[in-house]
Amino acid sequence: VTTGYAWNRTEITEDAVAGRDGKALTMAPEHQGSLWTKYLIQDGPAAGWGLGAGAVYEGTKWVDQDNTVKLESWWRYDAGIYYEHSASGWDGSIVVRNLLDEEYIQSAWGVEGAIPGEER
Repeated sequence: VTTGYAWNRTEITEDAVAGRDGKALTMAPEHQGSLWTKYLIQDGPAAGWGLGAGAVYEGTKWVDQDNTVKLESWWRYDAGIYYEHSASGWDGSIVVRNLLDEEYIQSAWGVEGAIPGEER
């Protein structure tokens, strides 16, 4: 099992533009996290094969420096199939990201444009 969590509390403490002090930085979600688990079959005819599954979370984040436009939080679920041949050192995997084919905005630059998240 691999997991990660980040808590970001950003704040502009000094800015040349009036009214931005105390605002959050753009594109910095307060919460982010991920979880990935993998099971590898050790014995028998399927030895070396494995399955994995995971989730990624990204919290809401401000798009503009005045903190008036926010990107919504999102979850993404992934899954994979693995094969590891320990005697030869060969391994391979096929991973499907965004298993549920959810639409989400991953990033943006100001209020002018957005970058969609990965499609399945």
